[in-house]
Amino acid sequence: MKFQDLFGTQLEAFVKANGKGRTAIFFRGFGRLQNKTILARKDALSAENIGNADGTLNIPAMDAARENLAEALLSSQGVCVALYEE
Repeated sequence: MKFQDLFGTQLEAFVKANGKGRTAIFFRGFGRLQNKTILARKDALSAENIGNADGTLNIPAMDAARENLAEALLSSQGVCVALYEE
């Protein structure tokens, strides 16, 4: 099994085990391929253009989208996953 496949499996298991009701799970410090996997989830909170084509994060775009992401988080009715970077 490739590492990326293992990461996706473990990510799914972690979210399933820890995502009860209205829950937000933030991930920080992963590599570009893992970020792409997290952002590709249907329950991911992500603004457009925060993920570059190569999987790196567009920090200025994340910063600019703070208010929209906060609104999405507050209005969410289930589990949300998101990336956090400084």
